[in-house]
Amino acid sequence: MNYGQGDRFTVVCGAESLEQYAPVTIVGAYATVFSDQVLDFYGINQEKPQPNDHFAVVVRGETKARLATASSVGDLMMVAGSGYLSPVNSGYHAVGRVVFQADSGGIANVYLFGGPRYYNGT
Repeated sequence: MNYGQGDRFTVVCGAESLEQYAPVTIVGAYATVFSDQVLDFYGINQEKPQPNDHFAVVVRGETKARLATASSVGDLMMVAGSGYLSPVNSGYHAVGRVVFQADSGGIANVYLFGGPRYYNGT
């Protein structure tokens, strides 16, 4: 499965090249965790853009995504400090749920919610 089953939007890449299937911001940079919030997450990059390229981003629906740590089917995922996805911690924001699991550093299928959702551990 590749992009096409989710909603895509095009953004302009910033002054850096980006890794395919990595979480990105609306301005085309790697998404990162700010405190306990995923304030700059927009979606998952589908291309391998070079600086100033346009590229497709899935913001809602199923897509492949790079993982920081291993996941299981059904896990809620957040953007980790590494810039990849990992299982959500209480008090953070989930951006999607794992559909097909993967090992640490692997690529999993994730269903994106279309925006971060606060997770309180229940």
